[in-house]
Amino acid sequence: MANTGAAAMPAPKKKFYFDVKWVVIAAIIIFLVVFEVFPLLYLVYRAFFPAGSFSLEAFQRVYTYKLNWTALRNTMVTASVSMIFGVVIAFPLAWLIEPSLQKILPHAFRYDLYGSAVCRRYGVAASAQPYGWHS
Repeated sequence: MANTGAAAMPAPKKKFYFDVKWVVIAAIIIFLVVFEVFPLLYLVYRAFFPAGSFSLEAFQRVYTYKLNWTALRNTMVTASVSMIFGVVIAFPLAWLIEPSLQKILPHAFRYDLYGSAVCRRYGVAASAQPYGWHS
C-alpha cells in the first residue's frame, strides 16, 4: 500500500468525567461489605473456631437438641403449606385477570372478568407495599 504522506492522527485522549452515581455505588458496596459480608465471615469463623482452634462442638450442640429439630420441622411444614396455598390461590386468579395469557393458551376456557383492570392496578400497588405487621 502506498504511503500518501499524511501522518496518522493520534487518538484524542479521553477526559475523565466525574459522575456522582459511581460515588453512590461505591458507598453502597462499602456499606454492604462492612455490615453484611464482614459480620457473616466473622460468624462463620467463630462457628468453626470458637476457642481459637478448629472445632465442630457448636454444631454438635445445636443438632443434638430435640427442640431445634422440632422448630426446623415446623418451619418446613409451614413454608410448604403456605407455598401450596399461595399457588392454589394465585395461579387461577392470575389466569383469570391477565389478558396476555390468552396468547399462551388461546383455546383455554377463560372469562373476561368485569373489573380485571382494577384488579391488576391494585394488585401491583399491593405487591409494591412492604410486608410486615402493621399496628
